Order: sequence, then structure tokens, then C-alpha cells
Amino acid sequence: MSSDTYEVTLLREGFEENAEDGYVRRQCNTVLVRGPCGTMVINPGSPWDGPALVEALKKYGVADPSLVKYVICTDGRATHVGCLSLFTKAEMIIVGHDIQKPGNVFIQHDFMDDSVPFEFDENLSVIGTPGLMDQQVTVFVKGIITPHDSFGDEIPKTPVSIAITGSIFADEEDAARTGVFHGSYFPSDFRGDANSGLSIWRQSRDRLLEKSEWIFPAFGCAFKVKPEFSKTPLPTIMSHTISAAFARGLKCPDMSMPSVFLKLFVFRLLNRPLNRYAVEKCNLKPGHCVLDVGSGLGIGMHFALKRVAPRTISYLRFNLPGRVFGPQWLARLGLVPLKVSTVLDGDGIVHGLDTSIEMIRVSRSRLKPFIKSERVFLHHNSVQNIPLQNASVDACFHVDSFYFWPSLGEALEEVLRVLRPGGVVVTVFDPRHLNQFTHWGWMRYARPDVLAYAVALESVGFCDIEWIKNDPLAPTGVQCIRAYKPPLNLLT
Repeated sequence: MSSDTYEVTLLREGFEENAEDGYVRRQCNTVLVRGPCGTMVINPGSPWDGPALVEALKKYGVADPSLVKYVICTDGRATHVGCLSLFTKAEMIIVGHDIQKPGNVFIQHDFMDDSVPFEFDENLSVIGTPGLMDQQVTVFVKGIITPHDSFGDEIPKTPVSIAITGSIFADEEDAARTGVFHGSYFPSDFRGDANSGLSIWRQSRDRLLEKSEWIFPAFGCAFKVKPEFSKTPLPTIMSHTISAAFARGLKCPDMSMPSVFLKLFVFRLLNRPLNRYAVEKCNLKPGHCVLDVGSGLGIGMHFALKRVAPRTISYLRFNLPGRVFGPQWLARLGLVPLKVSTVLDGDGIVHGLDTSIEMIRVSRSRLKPFIKSERVFLHHNSVQNIPLQNASVDACFHVDSFYFWPSLGEALEEVLRVLRPGGVVVTVFDPRHLNQFTHWGWMRYARPDVLAYAVALESVGFCDIEWIKNDPLAPTGVQCIRAYKPPLNLLT
């Protein structure tokens, strides 16, 4: 093996079999990757596999676990993560979507967006491949394969594309089931949305079969990808490409045709009543400061302005120069002295936050008079980095936004930070829309787990959490989750 080529070795062949008394015996495949970036171990095994793993490493020239630079666990199963304590000298450990370095340092990466791999170099990377588990990853390697007695296919002598997948593929026999589009694969006690889960499972497997020449599955021997493994018809493949474009448009709209469609029909039409309802549930008053996370076209911000800045709304309605030059347009033209304060200063402020440059541009054009009046401020930032002071906001609302947050906990901690004591956070969603978008494959870069959001609210410190499902004032089928920042307790 040359120094600029990766070599992939099956350290220990795994298995899964039924045992007596209803038990299951299971041991994962453990894979060794060596090459330009150093030595990597993938799925090291359970706690009891340690001695055997050390011996297997020695057999292939790795004298001590301290020489291993990277450890990857394709998900958080016990059969994968049990031996992590052997690798205290590793420079990086990846478990599912968590990337950790020494010193309790975590690297942020959006594995839900499979179009952006976490790269070590051009021939070694990690991508998100959700299946029955959301936080599941696959290692991609361009390299040669070490021969093994269990391999049934002829080993190529030149570098090939290799996917080390973990449990997204159980074994070679399981690979042939990618084309069987039915729900029988899922166990009877599966707690998720079977249609949604099956769709994501198919997409991950089809994508791996398309990109890879060889696959190292969860158990058993590595195998060569064969044409009969993927039975997805061409129209379905084309629909996957189109749905991926819409999924990217939902996550971060740009100027592409799918994003234009989404702006016209989803953000403008479908989400308008949701934004109006979200603002109503905030119980806003004149003078309040409001934050709209994922502000999009600015529709929700305009509804909020009517509540918190009624004087400014009334003043600008029939005042064309004021809309163009701002409230003190005469002073800006030098015709009258500039006033230190005006009656409009008693109005509130609305902040809009979005990660899409295109959405910020559209909002700026739509809300220009209110920006000149300093009633609206737009921020091109992530929800995990809100550019506002502590306890500066009375209310925060968001519509169809939290599904795309990389970390619910970190995002809600940031929202909690900027809210004043007693401040409210409101999210509004339509389960029918979510189910339909998921069915179409538009939510492949999202995690529309409403229950996880509600749990995260409580875990970061919000109180009085309400899940409002049957509000007669809500649009048909629309639900709302509302929570409050705890008030300050006065010292006595």
C-alpha cells in the first residue's frame, strides 16, 4: 500500500443470530482504515470486545490503540461504542452526529444535510445516512480492500469507492431489499412515522448504492454492489432529484426554481395563516420587542408590527415621503430641526432572523419603510447565534423553522437567553403539511419531531409549556406549542 492510498480492512467479522431463551447474539463488524490522514477504527465494539480488538489491531500492524487517530461509531448502539475508552489518545471521535475532540470540544456539522460531507480529505469523508435511527452516519473511502477469507466477491486490486455503513445495511442479503418498497421491514414496535421512516430509509440506501462500489455492512462480509440491489425505477430516481431540490429550498431558500415555487405557494400562501396565528398566541402589546426566527418573507414580522408598532403603521400608511425617507424626512432634508424623540418612539421593535440571504433580501424590500423607521431589524444569523442582548425580547415566535435547527437544545438556550423574564416563545405548525412534505421527500434535511422540541423546551428551562391542539381560533388542523421564560423571584 502506498502512502497516498487508503487501505480498508475488516478487523473483526460481526454476526447477528437468535440464541436460546429468546435472546439475540450480536457483534458488529469492526473496520480499520489506514492512509494519508492516519489510522481510523470504525465501530470498535462492545465493552467485552476490548482484548480481542487489541489483538486484531496488532495483527494488522497497529501495535497499540494509542496509535489510532480517529474513531467513528456509525450510530450510538452499545455494540458500536463500548470500546471507546481504549482510544483516549485519539484526535477525534465521531458517534452518530456528535464530533468530539480532546478537552470536551465539540465540532458543529449538519449531518442532516447529506450534500455536505464532513471531510478528512478528498478520499475520506463522513455523511449522514438516517434510517431507523436519525443520528446515523456512513464513512466513505476511496481505497483498496484487504483480502479476507469471508469475502465472496473477487477483491479489486485498484482503489474503489467503499461505504462503511453500519446498520443501514445489515448484510449482503439485506441490500437486495432496497427495492422492496413496503413497510414490512420495520419492527412491530417501531415508534416513528412508518411512511416517513421508510422514505428516509430508502433514500439513504439508494444513495449509498449509487455512490459505492463496495459496502462494509453492519454484520458479515463486505460485498460488491450489484445492479440488482437497486430496483428503483428511473422516474423515482428523477423524483428523488427533484424532491432533494425542494428539500434544500425549504432548508435555505435561494433563487432556484424550487425556491421560487416555495416562496409563492408555501411561504406566502400556506404559511400566512400560521404566522398570523403565531403572532396572536404571543399576546403582543404596543411597545413590545419581538423576535421572528426563520422570518422568511417577513409576513410574520408584518403581523407583529401591527401589534407592537400601531403608531408607526398608521403614520406610514398615507405618508409617502415618510415611507421613502423615514419618519423625520423633513429633518433629513434640512427643512426642520431633527427631534431627539417623537411619538413613534413608544412603538415596539420587530427583529427578523434568517440563515438565507435571499429571504433577508426579500424581507428588506418588503419592510423597507419600517426599517427606515427603525421598527424592523433584519439579521443574517443562525438561531444558535442570535445577535441580541440578554433579556432584550418580550416574545419570540417561529413557523416551520425548528425542524432545520442543528441542535434544538443549543438553539432554545439562545432563545431563552434573549427573552426577558416572563417572555414567551411560540411555534406553530400544521401536521398535515409536515406529513405531506415528508411523503414528497421535502423534509430529508429536516427533523420534524415536535415531541423532541417540546421536551427540549423543558430541558433548557422553559416553564408553563402548552401544546394547543384544538384551539377554535386556530386555522383548521393547526397546532401550537407555547412556553414561557420563568419570571424573576424577588428577594424578600
